[in-house]
Amino acid sequence: LESVLSSVEETLSKDDSTEKLKRIEKEISSLEKKKKKLTDMYLDDKISKEAYDDKYSEIGNKLDKCEEEKRVHSFQNCNY
Repeated sequence: LESVLSSVEETLSKDDSTEKLKRIEKEISSLEKKKKKLTDMYLDDKISKEAYDDKYSEIGNKLDKCEEEKRVHSFQNCNY
């Protein structure tokens, strides 16, 4: 019985990790699109250099956090 429960828990954990990894990848894609759009807005003179720098930095920080989360979850999935 413990073996079965352990197997079920492992499977559920993998599924949760896989879903979380998919969400992280989706967020990374979204942030990259925002970064490109922001650059386009700056190049089209729709926003100031200061506004561009602030937002670019903010998006970059979020992107870094997501990339780190992705690495952690990818590593965890490999350990199963």
